Amino acid sequence: MVKVENRDTLWLLTVRFLKNNRGRSRIAVLAIVLTTTLFTSLFTGAVSMMLSKLEADKKTYSAWSHVVLQDVTRDEAQRVSDVLEKSDFVERFGVNTFVGTLQDERIPFQTEVRAADWNAASAFCNAPVQGRLPEKKDEIALSSLVLDALGIEYRNPMKNHDKITLTIAIDNADGKEELVTHAFYLCGWWEGDASDYSQYAWVSETSAGEIVPGVTRDALEHGAMSGAVGFSVWYKNLWNLRQKTDELGKRCLFLQTGAQNGGFQINPAYEGLIGGDGMSLSGVFSLILLIVLAGYLIIYNIFSISIKTDLRTYGLLKNVGTTGRQLARIVHMQAFCLCLAGIPAGLFMGYGCGVLISPALTADIDSLGHLRQTTVSTSPFIFAAAAVLALVTVYLSCIQACRIVARVSPVEALCIAEGGQAVSRAKRRADGVRERNMAAAWWGMALGNFRRIWKRGMIVMVSIALSLVMLNGIFMMVRGYDLDAYQRVYMASDFAVDRLPAYAPYAVMDAITSDIQAQLNVCPYAERIGYVRYSEEYHEMEPHLYQVWEQIAQERLSGRWLESWEQMKAENQMKIMLMGIDRAVFDKLEWCGTACTWETFSRGDGVIVDSPLLEVVGMTKRQICKMLMAEGCLYLFGAFLLAVSVTVLFGAKLLTAALGQAFFFNIKVTVLPCVVLLPFLVVVAVLIPLGQFWQMSQESVVERL
Repeated sequence: MVKVENRDTLWLLTVRFLKNNRGRSRIAVLAIVLTTTLFTSLFTGAVSMMLSKLEADKKTYSAWSHVVLQDVTRDEAQRVSDVLEKSDFVERFGVNTFVGTLQDERIPFQTEVRAADWNAASAFCNAPVQGRLPEKKDEIALSSLVLDALGIEYRNPMKNHDKITLTIAIDNADGKEELVTHAFYLCGWWEGDASDYSQYAWVSETSAGEIVPGVTRDALEHGAMSGAVGFSVWYKNLWNLRQKTDELGKRCLFLQTGAQNGGFQINPAYEGLIGGDGMSLSGVFSLILLIVLAGYLIIYNIFSISIKTDLRTYGLLKNVGTTGRQLARIVHMQAFCLCLAGIPAGLFMGYGCGVLISPALTADIDSLGHLRQTTVSTSPFIFAAAAVLALVTVYLSCIQACRIVARVSPVEALCIAEGGQAVSRAKRRADGVRERNMAAAWWGMALGNFRRIWKRGMIVMVSIALSLVMLNGIFMMVRGYDLDAYQRVYMASDFAVDRLPAYAPYAVMDAITSDIQAQLNVCPYAERIGYVRYSEEYHEMEPHLYQVWEQIAQERLSGRWLESWEQMKAENQMKIMLMGIDRAVFDKLEWCGTACTWETFSRGDGVIVDSPLLEVVGMTKRQICKMLMAEGCLYLFGAFLLAVSVTVLFGAKLLTAALGQAFFFNIKVTVLPCVVLLPFLVVVAVLIPLGQFWQMSQESVVERL
């Protein structure tokens, strides 16, 4: 056999195969578009969900760096700086010094005074957008909210500002505040964010050194904050976040990683990004495998039909000298051409779908009670990953077709007909009269076709079923977030006034003053007003409480939560958040078990605890049409039943694993999209066989044979 080495000839044959099979090529392109669309929309939604959660959590914790270190002395800070500068995995870091808090009746919110470099100011997302950070001892940079509260004009850069006299409360070790008055020139400002738990005022290191000379380790351990130095650290990448942080702790010797009120601590926004209420990587991989399987089955079936239809042509090509490897290359080139047409369209459509579903995926409320803003990702990773996975899916789908054309001999190609091996004469004789009569009917012919090529039929049904399952999953996912459930827990009333952020130690407990309460009490539009009073205490654990929590920790806790428990065990101190409530708030409580009455609760000798953001010869054309339509509907209804079964049995588990489990994500298993789409699919199952039969009817019977 002569081996023909002509790449141009192979391309010519590829193009002719595609032209001769325009119908199947269009279907294959549609299948590739669908597969790529699913990949792109999945990645867009998943990445956007993760980024939205990350940005919201950064704001919640007021930390934009990867790792933070708080409350060290200046001598210790020098040692930490040396370690960070020598660490090859640290990209940059910032240093800040806490001075105190502004005391001014005109400022209705907490404002911290700190000295910071640019990295540290950026870590708090409060770096000046106009002007600069302070360099001299009488300079200060403030947020627009503070400047507005003080009545100071700051947007006109040509205006000469007078000195701003401010009073700073210094937090000493003895628990007493010391008031220091200082005059500053405004050197920079930025737009303040009212949702931050605190505003910031930046002063120079020189000014901070004069106001607060320093703080000792003993003073820090007794509650002093003024003079304490903090670090904000960024790594070069997020791989092995925990190991890198542990390594920093070891290099600094005296610091225990993750220790409460000390040591390097990973920004909870990054630590909570994966797992828990965050995105589950195993769930995302499961969805990816589901899409790969669905796309594989659809495209595989198309290539299988195409190859078997053109098998005689492939055999003749092999007879004139084309090698099996060259024939396989022709199939691969067809797949490549189809991908060139389908993948770009799928990327475009998938990204649009991802943009549309992202707001529903991130329709959430952060821990400060604000509606979480959606961050839609435009990362090139989304398109690259979707395109690569689509290519891999198509490649896997045409492997079997390549094997068939590579191994077939010219004689075999002329003998093989659609439907596989010929039925033996003994088998035909064994068929009963009843079966022959049944096969004479159009519906019997359809059933007989399915029995002869049941493997291909199962592939068709499974591929359609998986597509329907994914449709059900998307529908369940979009409708899954129940904001009413979130509202019932975090905001049972129509309106709430508070200054209680995620970090309780920074809460402004006197923000709701008696004057504000008096105004709320006489509000003519209010039906009822309830007050919640908050206190944080440390309780020494009794033996039975220790045993209960030890069992809970070993069964349910992991990561930083388990670390926190180990710290509490070492200190034998359990943090308890006490909340005092009145009748209006009491009536909003949802009870587990027997409900408590207000009269019993108001006696003051009981406590309410929460339950641990709850888990062809002789047939007429009419008969042939009926047979083809019945065969199509047989596949469709089989796929429909399979899709319903998979959705009911595994839909909720898969979505919960992929998107995280939170009480406000309410999975409601539904097959409504399948039911709604069923009439459309029935029309498709009828029209496609009719169209194919009409196209086939244009040829004579001899040509068809």
